[in-house]
Amino acid sequence: MEIKIPIVLKKLENSISDFEYQVIEDLETSEKSIIDSVKQSSVFNLMKSFDGLVSHVKQWANPIDKSRWSKQFNMHTDWLYYKDVPEIIWLYCIDSWKSKATTFVIDTKKVIWELLDDELDMLKKLQYSYIGRDWKFHSRPAIENDPLSWAFITNMSAKWFISPYPYLWAKMPDMFDYIKLVKKVHDKLSSSIKYEHFRKKWDLLLVNNNRYLHWRNWWELDLNRHLLRFRLNVDASRI
Repeated sequence: MEIKIPIVLKKLENSISDFEYQVIEDLETSEKSIIDSVKQSSVFNLMKSFDGLVSHVKQWANPIDKSRWSKQFNMHTDWLYYKDVPEIIWLYCIDSWKSKATTFVIDTKKVIWELLDDELDMLKKLQYSYIGRDWKFHSRPAIENDPLSWAFITNMSAKWFISPYPYLWAKMPDMFDYIKLVKKVHDKLSSSIKYEHFRKKWDLLLVNNNRYLHWRNWWELDLNRHLLRFRLNVDASRI
């Protein structure tokens, strides 16, 4: 089965501008094989986090990092609190244990298409702010262009608050209108589930991290759940 990883990468490289999500089942491979294969890619780079090129997602005692808990984790885009956001997320299941937790994938483009022009204009005047692992605030536009497809995407995440761009303060209408609009977008996203994935051992879930949000529901404390999370970005000069 090891040969599958290079094949998966090659197909992804050939469809990167319109890639959405994909699930590959029963892919028995290893952390080293995935890392080695991505390093040989002509398009992708692995992004290094505080725990290296791969994050081991499993229940642990850190009360701050809820992304690794087995409890519910609301819809989000990975790494919005960093300067560079990965284009593709890989979640590889080492052990699903007895969990019935589900990963939901949500299409943001569909929701944005349904907004009115004046609502889009309002969103362009907002930024979402996040608190990073460095305990500093990091901000991103509420809406911007996907760097791969140039379609509008929204930078919604599990923890954020909204604020206007500083130079727009004098021109701001009632802030309550913005809060209502963000709630409307949030509600639409919550009801726009594109795919529901029941995790099994050796499943590989690939998600376009710019266009799609993902979130995890919660069933029970899942002490043995173990996923490998890989974050990939694209070298635009090579596509």
